[in-house]
Amino acid sequence: MAAKTYMTHTSDLSKANFSAKALTRLKDYFYLPFSESSYEQAKLHWIVRLRWLVIAFLITLAPFGYVTGVLRGNATWIYAGLLAILLYFNLVTQLGWLDKHKETKVGAIAFQLFIDLVVLTVLLTLTNDGLNPFYILFYINVSLGATLLDGKWGLIFLFLCHQALFIVQATTYFRGYDTRFLPVFIIQHLVLLIAWGVSRSLGRYISIQREKLHQVKLYAEKIDRIRALGAMTAGFSHEFASPLNTVKLRLERELKINPQSKNLQEMNMAVLECESVIRQMNNAQIDPRDFRFQVFKLSSATKEILISWRLENPGAIASLNVNSRVDKVNLPVLNYSQALMNILDNAYEANAQGKIQISIYNQDSNIVLSVENAGSSFSDDVLKRFGEPFLTTKETGTGLGLYSVQIFAQSSGGQAFISNSKVGAKVEIHIPHFSGEED
Repeated sequence: MAAKTYMTHTSDLSKANFSAKALTRLKDYFYLPFSESSYEQAKLHWIVRLRWLVIAFLITLAPFGYVTGVLRGNATWIYAGLLAILLYFNLVTQLGWLDKHKETKVGAIAFQLFIDLVVLTVLLTLTNDGLNPFYILFYINVSLGATLLDGKWGLIFLFLCHQALFIVQATTYFRGYDTRFLPVFIIQHLVLLIAWGVSRSLGRYISIQREKLHQVKLYAEKIDRIRALGAMTAGFSHEFASPLNTVKLRLERELKINPQSKNLQEMNMAVLECESVIRQMNNAQIDPRDFRFQVFKLSSATKEILISWRLENPGAIASLNVNSRVDKVNLPVLNYSQALMNILDNAYEANAQGKIQISIYNQDSNIVLSVENAGSSFSDDVLKRFGEPFLTTKETGTGLGLYSVQIFAQSSGGQAFISNSKVGAKVEIHIPHFSGEED
């Protein structure tokens, strides 16, 4: 008895798991497959899936059409021919295009939707009934075109949809030139425009969300890389610091004995450069998990950081210009200080005699921190590859300073930019201003 109960329970669990898996696969079937290699490829795959459902619907609908007398005579052969065309066309698209992973462009998407539009137009003209159920498929096709097609292709498809609707109306309402149906004629075109507008808005929203998702993935990858780099540099600094310190102590002893030795002096300079590189690598480590956000005025904090930096670099010529009515931000203060220090150090090293201009101003909904130096500008390679770690043109540079600045900006909801100005190089951090209430 217990064995029978166990088997029954196991069977029920298997059925439940099978139902859950089937339901999940059915839901995934209707989703736009973003896992494809390109967005246009995903669109084409989705169209093919939906067309298989339409073909199944048309096959199911055929017996009802025959019984009700809608499909009689030539209409039956036209219906069967259209069904065969859709079936063949979808097979060719599936096997000859998607399975071979050919490049898909927006024109191919438009052609696919145009074929569906032609088939649906012919199906709608098979009957003179204005309540033809294929109108539902027609408007679904219109909505798909508005959602999946951008720019000129979308407008062209919209024009073709109106032409198709006009053809259907001409064969349905105006065979006897009865003007009583003119309001219906106009309303259907208005409905088409409304369906198009709503679906186009949805299409834009999907595109924006997809781009945001792409940016989030890129950001997550950068965060993972910076964490890995942080662990690597920390380990390297720890392992390298001990033997370097031993070498430094030995050299100091030897220099006390023989202070005029040029070889010993050069070796000591090389050790000091190694210490500087290790210090820079430690300072460049940023882990977003350690961010402690707080609300403060960007101008006030920047003034304090600049005063502290001037004490370490008394020869620097730096000025701050604040032209911002709203400069309250929600940032991790320590990480902001570190990022600004990195920018100032790079600007000072580029030209110790040059002037550094720091500006804070409003731009749209952002507060912009701009640091511009009157020295050497960024090379084309640095401008093109900004955002990559270990990118530097300095002999003793680590290439992590600007990289950590960009990570800080993105982790704080902003963005960092570099460019060349008339007098030198410029680094900008765009930060959203804080408009809420402080805790």
